[in-house]
Amino acid sequence: MKSKMKIIFSITMFFALVSVGVIKLNKENAAAYAAKGKALSHHMKNSVKDKKYSMKKFLRINMGMNYKSVENILGVSEKTGQINDKRELMNHQWKNSDDSYIVVITKNNYVVSKIEIGLEKINANISRVKYKKISRGMSYEKVKNLVGKGELLSETNLMGSNSKMYQWVNSDGSSMNITFTNGIVDYKTEKKLK
Repeated sequence: MKSKMKIIFSITMFFALVSVGVIKLNKENAAAYAAKGKALSHHMKNSVKDKKYSMKKFLRINMGMNYKSVENILGVSEKTGQINDKRELMNHQWKNSDDSYIVVITKNNYVVSKIEIGLEKINANISRVKYKKISRGMSYEKVKNLVGKGELLSETNLMGSNSKMYQWVNSDGSSMNITFTNGIVDYKTEKKLK
């Protein structure tokens, strides 16, 4: 069951990120996106208050919510696409002027996944020592007590299992991501922690 959930979560995240342009399937765009990411990070520091689509609105979207309720929170999506041929999985996107955005994936018109990129910047204080103290099976509350509140990047609810991915980013750009499945640490990664 856990391996099925990981596969479904990975596939959902991949298609969502491809469809909104975070992942490009050709190598020639990689450098442009890396440069854009640095510019976006700098711009995000100055524009959090001006966002039409905010973290507060993102957090109001619940798994299992019908799409009409999502529209009541965010308005009509600016970009919609189907993920599979049956049109049962749909990808909806709302984008701010600073290129931060929200993606909601619906299955048969009900929310099964939500993703945010760049809505909020939380300056973390994460070290390699703290990262190593986090182990598989720990609760979000224990992790939060150890390293502070992370930024919720995505949530997926499929096959009776709930996955949430949180990110902690230091001022130097080093970071860690942790995926919690049903409230406990399932997977963690880090980038350039000292």
